[in-house]
Amino acid sequence: MGFIGEHQADARDRDANAPPGITLWRLLDVDEKCLPRECRVAVLKVPFWWVESGRPAGRVGLSVFLHNAINRCTQEGIRYPKIILKRLKQAQRNEWEPADYSTAAIMRRGGFQSAGEIMRGGSEDREPTWDQIMR
Repeated sequence: MGFIGEHQADARDRDANAPPGITLWRLLDVDEKCLPRECRVAVLKVPFWWVESGRPAGRVGLSVFLHNAINRCTQEGIRYPKIILKRLKQAQRNEWEPADYSTAAIMRRGGFQSAGEIMRGGSEDREPTWDQIMR
């Protein structure tokens, strides 16, 4: 299935990766604490898969990842949060873009003080380890 507008995306969007300290849920603009409890397995596994796939952060790369994550959850019988499908569809229709955490964007928002705050993050901003997922 082709991504709508994929041919128009430049290489920077496809290759954009989130810097350390940025979680998938932050990139999707989702409060992880508000995700349904019945989706707990996906809430833990999907960010792990995101890290494994190189932390895509551009609209196209993230859309491809979300599409693959939905398919993988379906194949493994894992219930996923509806926001994953919603963000995928919004990105395909150019109605939503992931936040830009590139160095240039950070500089536009106030420089490295902002970058330090983003990069530092709290324990809730860290990706789960494999051991945490498998518990």
